[in-house]
Amino acid sequence: MSAGERYRTAHHEAGHSVMAYLLGRPVGPVSIRPCEVHLGVSFHTKARIPEQQLRQLGKPAILLPAQFRRACETEAVICLAGPEAEGVAVTTAEGGCYVDEHSPDHARAEELVTTLVEAGLTGEETVMLERAERERGSSDEEKAHFWSETAGYGAPVVETFAHLSWLRTLTRNRVLSPWFQRLEYTLAPRLLEAEVLGGRAVRQILRAADRPPIRRGTS
Repeated sequence: MSAGERYRTAHHEAGHSVMAYLLGRPVGPVSIRPCEVHLGVSFHTKARIPEQQLRQLGKPAILLPAQFRRACETEAVICLAGPEAEGVAVTTAEGGCYVDEHSPDHARAEELVTTLVEAGLTGEETVMLERAERERGSSDEEKAHFWSETAGYGAPVVETFAHLSWLRTLTRNRVLSPWFQRLEYTLAPRLLEAEVLGGRAVRQILRAADRPPIRRGTS
């Protein structure tokens, strides 16, 4: 793996871990040591959804059990954080940004959103409910972005595309935040140095970077 690939992979896997950490998922080992299948890999604990909540499916997505919906959306955002963090890091280092929208991470995020959409109703009424929720508090530019690519599709496809677009915007904004960047740019160099970090080491690094800086007074 070239130096450039190692740099991209370190920020990619750091992005997954940092997002999992910020969303309250216990993070596990992270590796940028390439294998036959992946250039790198990161682990975190998945949410467990009670069986009684799974029996409540068949409702509009915004009326689904909160834990089920939150689990799908959280996993999707963690998936999207890797390529988004990599894209931002490449932009910073090389001046050009490219996020592969056909990556396995994007495919997994789309699969999760599809699961969420198909668990509920897929009529036009559901689309309007979803749209109203997504647009709440959004700027006109964000609203246009959410819906610019969905015209002409049927309701289930509109729901999936629009919800995925919303999650991508949410992920990108979080990745660009100073808080996320501070954690990512603390973890990624440690990955470049060690190649493999255990879960305890990753948690220690992120917790240390997450502490507010000490402000010393002047006398």
